[in-house]
Amino acid sequence: MIIEVTGRLVINYRARERINGRLAWCELPYPGHPKGCPNFKGSCQTFPRIHEYFDLEKPHWFCIQEFNIADHAAKMKAAHPDWSDRMCRNVLYWQNGVRAQLHRECSKFLLDVTTITAQWTTIPEMMGVNVILTMRRLGLEIELKPVHIVRKVALIAWRKKDVRWKPLR
Repeated sequence: MIIEVTGRLVINYRARERINGRLAWCELPYPGHPKGCPNFKGSCQTFPRIHEYFDLEKPHWFCIQEFNIADHAAKMKAAHPDWSDRMCRNVLYWQNGVRAQLHRECSKFLLDVTTITAQWTTIPEMMGVNVILTMRRLGLEIELKPVHIVRKVALIAWRKKDVRWKPLR
């Protein structure tokens, strides 16, 4: 699903920056990662801010790929009865397939737009986009900790001229 978000992005650099000594969003601990996201200290910190890379004066879109995590977890539980619910929902078993679908949708959309200066990033949060709040303001359902449907979101926009950084996909 492609949705135009021109002028409606909620930008908040909290994900990548410490504010008043508080940890950045990506540094917050979660199960199995007591120091936060393992990618944060490396490549993710090199991401430019959204307005430094993309031209937000031109149209930009969210590409949203949905995945039914509840059905997937049920299938995994049937195949592996001794696994916990957390193991059945582990991103290692489904995320790459959903990312591949997201890349195909972004590529297909860009073929329709027919421009070589438009690009996408599947990690708009590291560029400062608050995806959850933007989606909610657009009236689209998205959960912090999805139980039934996972929504992966990419941002498609025109990159600024003379910017050499290539977004990680």
